Amino acid sequence: MMKKKIGRNDPCPCGSGKKYKNCCLRKDQRRRLSPIESFKVTPKKKPEIVDHHLVSKNAGKPWEKRPSLLLARLSLRPRETSMKEIDELFRDIPKESSQLTRELNICQHKLYAVRYHMNNFISEEQSQIHKFMQDYAPPSGVQMSIENLALIYEMESFLFQVKSSLDVLAVGLLNKNFGLKLGSFGTEMVIDALKKNENKIGREKVNKLKSIIEKNKDWIEEITEMRVQITHYSDLEGFLCFLMMPFTGEEECTIYYPSMPDGTRVTNYMDSVWKRLLSFYKSFLMVIWSLK
Repeated sequence: MMKKKIGRNDPCPCGSGKKYKNCCLRKDQRRRLSPIESFKVTPKKKPEIVDHHLVSKNAGKPWEKRPSLLLARLSLRPRETSMKEIDELFRDIPKESSQLTRELNICQHKLYAVRYHMNNFISEEQSQIHKFMQDYAPPSGVQMSIENLALIYEMESFLFQVKSSLDVLAVGLLNKNFGLKLGSFGTEMVIDALKKNENKIGREKVNKLKSIIEKNKDWIEEITEMRVQITHYSDLEGFLCFLMMPFTGEEECTIYYPSMPDGTRVTNYMDSVWKRLLSFYKSFLMVIWSLK
């Protein structure tokens, strides 16, 4: 009989009374050594077989071979995919913060995800512009905006990952570092939690963190509202892919770039949010560790 799968929002089977995602999910995921399904490939280059380890009873004199199969899992990020502007944010965090390494890695992962979707949108936009330049037939009598699914879903994913990068900053780093009980990153919610824990955190640090949040409040709340709209109402009202104007006999036809609901070009909006997000993270991390 197949074991029933535990849903993320189901009560945790350990009996803690918490949801599974907020309790034993991560522990169970780490316990899983190998995925279920696999496939075979024939290697073109075969490395040395490691079937032993070395031990010494006398400070390395001599080393003795003992049979074993080394079990390790290395997770590497290819150098060409590394982003200096992200990696530098986490480079100067003190070594004694190693107990928060997992939370910092999650934050870093989310920032990479934001940039990934931003780059994909830019690439798709440039590809479509190239197609227009090569072979374009303007619409007659109507304005036309053809849905480009790649543009739509990359923009939506960008918004989701920006909000997610803020949520993991709250749920992971702030909760673990200051003992808060946040479930997501809402500007007023975080400020209230910091105020309530001022005696534990310290007034100077709380005031500085509050100031950073208030300075970034407008764009964070805008992102949150758009994410809610996408989550609950399917699409972002007012978002447009390339908008093509009707042909009126001119030599050159006008095509508007993909735009946000307020008319701002999407790539300009993404770039603005990206810079604000990096600045927000940098300021937040500096305050958390500069006043320890």
